[in-house]
Amino acid sequence: IMAPLGSRAKTVPFTRATLFLRDEFTCQYCGYKGRDLTFDHVVPRSRGGKTRWDNVVAACQTCNLRKAAKTTSQAGFKLKKVPTKPSPEVLLNKGKKFPPSDMHKSWIDFLYFEKDIFH
Repeated sequence: IMAPLGSRAKTVPFTRATLFLRDEFTCQYCGYKGRDLTFDHVVPRSRGGKTRWDNVVAACQTCNLRKAAKTTSQAGFKLKKVPTKPSPEVLLNKGKKFPPSDMHKSWIDFLYFEKDIFH
């Protein structure tokens, strides 16, 4: 969702792209940085976990498979950061660290709302 020119969005939409940007394209369990991330429910959906900002984190495929439907403590995992809903300003500042030229081209369409900050 794009805010009109001259105004700031009041909330950040929960999408795969904004989640990865919030987590700076880093696995929140092992610290792996890369483009082939997936996401993980901290409290698994099978245990009542919801798909929302405070329960979903970026995870590498290895950690996601190892954790499976376990809680972080059952899997022996520790989160790098507690997942929270980012403000638009925080997400914009994180976006500045990942200019489109450094990003895989498939992400540019998902992060279109960030492109104006790079000019």
